[in-house]
Amino acid sequence: MQSSGTRARLHLAVTGALCVLVLGACSTSGGGGTSGGSGASSTTAAGTSAATAAGTSAATAAGTSAATAAGTSAPSKACTLLTKAEVAQATAGSIAFAKQANAAPVSSCTFGSLSGFAVVLSVTTSPAAGLNSDIPGLGNLVTKDHLTRLSGIGDQAYGGPDAIIARKGNTVFAIVYATFGGGNHEQALKAMATDVVARL
Repeated sequence: MQSSGTRARLHLAVTGALCVLVLGACSTSGGGGTSGGSGASSTTAAGTSAATAAGTSAATAAGTSAATAAGTSAPSKACTLLTKAEVAQATAGSIAFAKQANAAPVSSCTFGSLSGFAVVLSVTTSPAAGLNSDIPGLGNLVTKDHLTRLSGIGDQAYGGPDAIIARKGNTVFAIVYATFGGGNHEQALKAMATDVVARL
């Protein structure tokens, strides 16, 4: 849900994270004589490494530059607004990790899967205004990504096949669904957005 350049950076960050995870899984499955404890340790190490890379890079790619708007208060930690279980249920895929990353004025949470996709939730605060205006740390996502108006999610929401942005009160959040295979993920995005709104 970013401009083409920002979306490309986000895709590279997610791709790098997924590659690390996949390599970790292959390493675990390839060691036929390795004990279960060793396999779990290998997978955990891969997940931790991927989370660090993806969480930091994805937050930057989402447009989380500091000092975007003076006086903008820090949002809630993104990872407290959506769980791995909720992402797994909405996407029908297993989630290997959830990584928190903060870069004022945006808080981001990256959810990575071994199935070849990742979900990035970005949260910020903004005075009540239309989502088709510039949002601190996110920009004008509605216009840039041609999102359409949605009903029944928060006070205001716009969405598309791989992104959604919504507002409840002065809190604005965006969810991006990045995958190797493309496709339309609007229903999964709506389900996750509904879970986030319930905690705001």
